[in-house]
Amino acid sequence: MYRCTSTKVQTVLSKVNTLCYYRCMPSNRSDAELIKLLAKHRSAKQWQALLQDLFTPQERASLGERLQIVKLLAKGVPQRGIAKKLGVSISKVTRGSRVLQYGKGGLKSGL
Repeated sequence: MYRCTSTKVQTVLSKVNTLCYYRCMPSNRSDAELIKLLAKHRSAKQWQALLQDLFTPQERASLGERLQIVKLLAKGVPQRGIAKKLGVSISKVTRGSRVLQYGKGGLKSGL
């Protein structure tokens, strides 16, 4: 796994790890290509451009929402409280909980 001190970079890599956990990537080759691309970007400006190119505005909003959910779960906030606070369904919060419990640890290590 690539190690970087930038919080924004770690956040994006955590989101990519979450996507990989849910098998959104078609193959290990695609994973490797994506990781290689992500490793090339260093500045916030480069990351912003990359995220805008890779994801639609709705996808970026969903990733941000998922990150908020996981952060609150990691702090011990009850699932129903998170759903109410963020105005999301309990199933979205439960999905975030599964990532923390059963994921590869990429998101958890970035918190």
